[in-house]
Formats: sequence, structure tokens, C-alpha cells
Amino acid sequence: GLLSLGIRAVDDEMSDDAAAPKVLTPLAGTNASFRLGLRYRLSGAFYGRLAYQFTLTRITPWTPLLAASDTVIAGLTWSF
Repeated sequence: GLLSLGIRAVDDEMSDDAAAPKVLTPLAGTNASFRLGLRYRLSGAFYGRLAYQFTLTRITPWTPLLAASDTVIAGLTWSF
């Protein structure tokens, strides 16, 4: 979606304005994910999969948050 509502938990000592819900626009919050993978037929009904996923999250209405993660995914599937 283009608009989201964001809420976060804060310490009671902080002001009420810091904990108030805020609208997250595309410029204030970004969540992007990229996945690249290969699937191989090993034999008959067995498949192997190897993939890479990169995720980036950025939220700025409160204290700025920037998080990134790399993930490698391996899988074995049996179809019957």
C-alpha cells in the first residue's frame, strides 16, 4: 500500500507526542525486498533450491530506523 499507519511502544517518561500514531508515507517508510534463486530437478520427484534474499527497512517519523538483512535459503522438495 502507499499509506500505512505506524505505532510504536515507548517508555512512559517520554512525551505523548513521541508515541502518537503517525501516517507512514512512501517517503517516511520503506520496506523493500529482493529475491534471486535457482531451482534444480535433482531426480524424478526431488527438487533442490538455493536462493538469496536482501531486505531493507527504513522508517523515519520517530527516531530514524534503518535495517538491512541478507538471507541465504536452501531447500529440498519431494513432489508426489
